[in-house]
Amino acid sequence: MSKAKAVFLILAALLMGYFAVLRLFMPGFLQQMIPLVQTTAAEYVNGKINIGSLHVSDSLSLAADDVSVYDKNGKLVASAPSITVSFNFWQGLMQADPIKAVNTINVNQPVFHLQMDEKEHWNVKDVIKQREKEKSRFAGIIRINDGQSEVATPFGKWNFGVDGSIDAAASPDYDLNFTLAYGKESWKISGLVDTEAKGHLFLQTEHFALDTFSDLAKRYLEIEELKGSVKNLNLRWSGDGKDIALEGTGFLADVAAVATYQEEKLPIVLNGKVSFHQKVVEAVNLDFTANGEKGRLNGKLDLGNIDEPVAEDLSFELFAFDLKNVLASSPVEGKVSGSLTLNGTRKDFSANGVFSSDELDFNGQTFSQVRLPISAQNSKVVIPGAKAEYGGGGIFVFGEYEVNAGDFSAALEFDNADIAGLAGLKGEQAVLSGDVALSGKSKDGQGRLNAVAKMGSLIWRNNIFRDFRLDVDYNKNNIIINNLSGYCNDDGSLVAQGSISGDNISAQARVANFPLQPFLAWAGQEGDGKLTGSFVISGLKSSPQVSATTRLTDGEVMKQKITDAYGSFLWQNKRLQIDGLAIKMPAGEHLVNGWVDLGGEEPFVDLQVLTKGIRVEPLAAAIAPDIALTGNLDNEVTVKGKISSPEIAGKMNFYEGSLNKYLLDDAVGEYSVTGGSLYLKNFVIHALQTEIHLDGTVDKNKNLDFVMNASKIDLRRLAIPDKVKVSGLVNLNGKLQGTLSTPLFTGELNSHSVVINGQEFTDIKGNLESTSGKVNNLKGSARQGSGSLGIDMLIDFTDALLQGSIEVKGGNMKSLLALAGQDYDIAGDLDGSIVVNKEGKGTGISVGGQIRNCSIRGIRYPSAVFDVFIHKDILNILKVRIDEEKGGFLAAQGTVDFRNRDLALDAFCSEADASVLNAFIKAPIDFGGKMSFAAQVSGTIENPSANASLSVSQGQIADTPFDNLYGMFTLRDDLYNIEQLYIQKDVYKASAYGVLPQDLFRAKRDRRNPDAQMSIKVKLDNANLAILPMLNKNVESGSGETSGGLMLTGTLEEPLVDGSFNINNGTVKFKQVATLI
Repeated sequence: MSKAKAVFLILAALLMGYFAVLRLFMPGFLQQMIPLVQTTAAEYVNGKINIGSLHVSDSLSLAADDVSVYDKNGKLVASAPSITVSFNFWQGLMQADPIKAVNTINVNQPVFHLQMDEKEHWNVKDVIKQREKEKSRFAGIIRINDGQSEVATPFGKWNFGVDGSIDAAASPDYDLNFTLAYGKESWKISGLVDTEAKGHLFLQTEHFALDTFSDLAKRYLEIEELKGSVKNLNLRWSGDGKDIALEGTGFLADVAAVATYQEEKLPIVLNGKVSFHQKVVEAVNLDFTANGEKGRLNGKLDLGNIDEPVAEDLSFELFAFDLKNVLASSPVEGKVSGSLTLNGTRKDFSANGVFSSDELDFNGQTFSQVRLPISAQNSKVVIPGAKAEYGGGGIFVFGEYEVNAGDFSAALEFDNADIAGLAGLKGEQAVLSGDVALSGKSKDGQGRLNAVAKMGSLIWRNNIFRDFRLDVDYNKNNIIINNLSGYCNDDGSLVAQGSISGDNISAQARVANFPLQPFLAWAGQEGDGKLTGSFVISGLKSSPQVSATTRLTDGEVMKQKITDAYGSFLWQNKRLQIDGLAIKMPAGEHLVNGWVDLGGEEPFVDLQVLTKGIRVEPLAAAIAPDIALTGNLDNEVTVKGKISSPEIAGKMNFYEGSLNKYLLDDAVGEYSVTGGSLYLKNFVIHALQTEIHLDGTVDKNKNLDFVMNASKIDLRRLAIPDKVKVSGLVNLNGKLQGTLSTPLFTGELNSHSVVINGQEFTDIKGNLESTSGKVNNLKGSARQGSGSLGIDMLIDFTDALLQGSIEVKGGNMKSLLALAGQDYDIAGDLDGSIVVNKEGKGTGISVGGQIRNCSIRGIRYPSAVFDVFIHKDILNILKVRIDEEKGGFLAAQGTVDFRNRDLALDAFCSEADASVLNAFIKAPIDFGGKMSFAAQVSGTIENPSANASLSVSQGQIADTPFDNLYGMFTLRDDLYNIEQLYIQKDVYKASAYGVLPQDLFRAKRDRRNPDAQMSIKVKLDNANLAILPMLNKNVESGSGETSGGLMLTGTLEEPLVDGSFNINNGTVKFKQVATLI
């Protein structure tokens, strides 16, 4: 057999054996291998691995189907529908290691289930058992094909696509080449790394959105609402097993988030380049906005020591950065620009920069042209001359602070700066010029302070404080005031020194002629004066003892002028002792002794105050400014008890004064306050002839109960309108009850005689009930000669209501007219009543009655009856009738509208005495005869119209008798038109017609037309000269038949007569001529 044939036969035998093993023996063998594989895996996995089946392909690849991995709790961690393993048997034979025969492992469509629980523990953390490190003999490739990673956390869920390979050919280094996909974005990861994290990896992505990772960022970065993306990220990660480093760059594109600072939300947006080199992060023109305010970052930060990072030219710039817009709670408001560059660590750093602002507002105070330079070297921060304009002046600051040691020093200079706003003196001015130097140490809660101040001047409330100096040493437990001194105005000065050591305090101060105004201002009071005194403070801080002896001159406190006040005070164990405090006023003085204890739940007082001869005007102005009170006061009072309910007892003597311009001689009495009630006892008030006795209480509920008796109240002293002249003495007795807010007075009044406008009323008696002086019920009676008056009236000022009645019986008519200021010759006895608003407010006034024994201009009438009603400015004359003794009468009725000024009246008489007309004419004419007339009046009060007819029989005018007189008249536009006038005597007669202006019946000074004249034509046909005395006052008598005509012009006072007539056997007698003509 040839050699070639032998080789062929061997190979054929081997091939037949291979197929025999593969087809006949392997399936059963592999099924027996599954439990063995699962048992072996248990040595590496805390949990369980399930394999559905194993089989070998024709290509000699081992395939496992339905592979899954479970944790120790039986929860699925990973699964793959198929895993294939391919072999290189020759490589295994050549290296005599079966593991080396494994060439490639393909994990197809795996799914990794990564879960974090509420305690932030990952489910895969303990799946792989910890084993001693051993070198891997595997040198093939593991490929992940079309895999997925399902990540679930309490802060979000994400699905990543996973594709790539791990090449172990270079073991112990593994060549990684993976792509992670999320949505349409991906990360590429490649490089060499061993199991000890030594090696390097490259990370690349063109774009990666951050929005879906907002909740994760909130948990671990403490930011909210993460948005934006990372672009063009290229990183090289390196590790040596102990340390790591990064190299590369990336771009932040609109990366936005909301940070929380002191409970305020702060939106931040980043745009720009970030680069990495080793452990150095560098910002390259990284723009940022904080709530829309713009800034920029540049520079490096070395994170080699994460606890102590190192800055390398790290700078940030602000561009008109509005601080208030960034943080609403910021006490500083305004726009700031500038930059600051930092180098070094927090413990050893340097800095340089400057910030500026056109205007900054700090707690309501405005600083302009602000410039703040900052520099630092070797951790010493220096402010080399900050400055600002404030309050019309300037402020300059220089300071240093050594961060590590805690040492500091500063100098402040004020140049004519109004610091009233900083000092809380709203609406005032306090202009300061001076320097303050500070030095000390502050570190770890320990510190000391040394302050030296030199105040050139402070001008406040017309006071000039100058040359003030302050020297203070301070540390945690001790404060030493070495010197506090200064001057004020021309002669004021202050010197103080003291210390606080632990719980102990010791201080002394002296003032001389120092303004009281600043101390009162700090206490929230107004006032002035010069204070001199010494103060000693000692004891514990929690309960110091203060003793003082003081004097105040030329002062004013609580609007009370004080010429001089001096006394001693001791504050000890929360009790203020006052000894011999004498307060001298411009008139009189107070002397105060006692104490005030603040140690209990409520202050307790025990004070005695003696007042002698003070003027009450300043006191009244402060306590009751609405009361016009003048006079002098002596008073003794003791106050004792809790401040909320003290026991008060005192007595007072008020003298030589006035109340609301009513003169008071004196007011003397005792008073006390017990249980919240005020008691007045034996109070006696004298005012000229008047004497008032007052006793009673005001209880804690402000209820009143007083008895008041007043005698000889002079009505001339009361506030009564000038048009009413009143005199007389009145006695008043009553009670004051009700409450302080609604007092009720009930009382009786009486008087022997009261004279009103010259008319005397006697035997006056009455009752008055008044609520708050606003609702008053008055009932009373009086006598007037033989007559009497009764009054029952409600006077309600709150509702503007006057309601009630006045009854008159036998009232003297002439006296009543004089009381009303009317001078008419009308006499008689009046019986009647006046009823006001009988049915309520606005229902009118009724006046009715009868005048007995009536006399008008000497004409006697048995009676006169009238009834009128007044409602809303309309006078309704319901009835007026005057009866004569011989049967004649006069009557009238109608309305007078005073609001619209309209008239509608009817007047008539029958067989009345014509002389009654003189009662209403100021220049009477001698009328006589029996008169009848009828008249209708209309129009307005200013321009009335009338129609009238008149007849007189057996009459006379100025001693000229006539038998009959007939006439018809009209009144239009202030002119009387005599339509017809006819006079008859025996067989003689005369007639007339024309016009007579109403102005002629008015006084010359009241006439609307000063040139008004009458124009009356008189016909004397079949007349007699006896008519002449009626036509001319210079004619005494005349007789004889006449014929002709006359024209009367001029005025009633100066008539003019023009005309001619014929006389047959006539005579005329003139008053100035003794003989007849």
